[in-house]
Amino acid sequence: MYENVEKNDVLRASEVLNQRDYAIYPNQQYWVKMSDGQEYPYKELAREAVFQATGNRPGKEFQSNESNRYEFKRRFQLEIIDSSILPDTNNFVQELQQRYPRIWRCADSFKWDILKRSQLLTFDWLDPQIDYSSLDVSEIGRGVRSIKPWVHELRQGDLIFIMGKNNYCGVAIAKSEYNWFGPFLDMGDGSPKPAIEVRYIHRLEKPVQHSLNTHNNPTTFTKIDQYNFGLAETLKFLKNRFPGVYELLAMDMENQDQPTLHSGFIFNGLTDSPKQILSYLKDKPSFTAHSIDWEEEQKKSKVTGNIGERFVEFLVQSDKNLFQLGSPIKTMEKQKDGVGYDYLVLAENNERFFIEVKSTYGSSSTPFYMSRNERSFLKENESNYRLVRVYNLSSKSKSGKIFILTGIELKSSEFKFKATDYEVSFNSHK
Repeated sequence: MYENVEKNDVLRASEVLNQRDYAIYPNQQYWVKMSDGQEYPYKELAREAVFQATGNRPGKEFQSNESNRYEFKRRFQLEIIDSSILPDTNNFVQELQQRYPRIWRCADSFKWDILKRSQLLTFDWLDPQIDYSSLDVSEIGRGVRSIKPWVHELRQGDLIFIMGKNNYCGVAIAKSEYNWFGPFLDMGDGSPKPAIEVRYIHRLEKPVQHSLNTHNNPTTFTKIDQYNFGLAETLKFLKNRFPGVYELLAMDMENQDQPTLHSGFIFNGLTDSPKQILSYLKDKPSFTAHSIDWEEEQKKSKVTGNIGERFVEFLVQSDKNLFQLGSPIKTMEKQKDGVGYDYLVLAENNERFFIEVKSTYGSSSTPFYMSRNERSFLKENESNYRLVRVYNLSSKSKSGKIFILTGIELKSSEFKFKATDYEVSFNSHK
């Protein structure tokens, strides 16, 4: 499908789609997240990329199947978001309101080129000579509705949607409160303004049109539900245009690398192992050039693995026979990296078992990968080894499914281990 398509063709395709109104892509399920934070419908981007490379645009026969999407991700190293498994907007509004007592809309995005390059957020018209925090609200004067929440109500940990009258720029979490003594940010006039530190969840190189029903003259910084549109409308916009951002909001944003154990996980079932687990490795190697951000890929894999492990821990709390060990689980201890397995389990009959968890957002037929160390440990401990495959995992809807393979099953002829890397060393015996 993508044999003649290069990464530059995908980038050119994104530039073409960027000129179009996002409203022409209603109800798209799969979205591609680009390195600049933009997101585009997978089918539209893939079709346009093929056209950029070959001059021929695939017609209606083009299928957005799992194999094609995997090949697209592997070849171009881009993330694909499945918007259909994102949480319902109405329920999500309540969850965000519980997590963030204060949710703001910051409308001063006219100098976004300056703001986006820093971890600071301020307003162009603030007077650096005035300590607003020392003034009574009634004494502030100009921009009472704008200054009051900024100075007197904004707190660390507050959620901020940065949206002008017509444009969306990004989302941030406040890391500090207003302080007249700094930090400061120069908005271009040589007079640094008092600012707050923020952590951007998402920021764009250039704003995009949000088409929300806002006031003609919106206040600069106010709680989001005080506008004509509110949090629900804002989330609907994100879900339809930036599902990857919606997904980030749905995760534990305070510590994305170490997801917390959610008590609300939904277990969609313990299933039999699939009749077939696909292989995406081709017998004939491809020599097509493409850049790979290994650090980013490792981070994504770690996040997915952590969420899957928390999910399994949650299931064990309610089902001590989950791993089918012949005796209920007595204790379960997480192991450090490098030992060849994830959990050491002691059953009530005092027999020890070794549990390895492999997680994916994909289906049960998605292949999984084992390190050389993990495979060696499997060979030596096959009778007391269990591999728990977590699939259809969703940190957004807090749900997933699992199937379990014993070490003996993994070592059978049903499973084929393909080498993906080689170590090269000097042949001293030659």
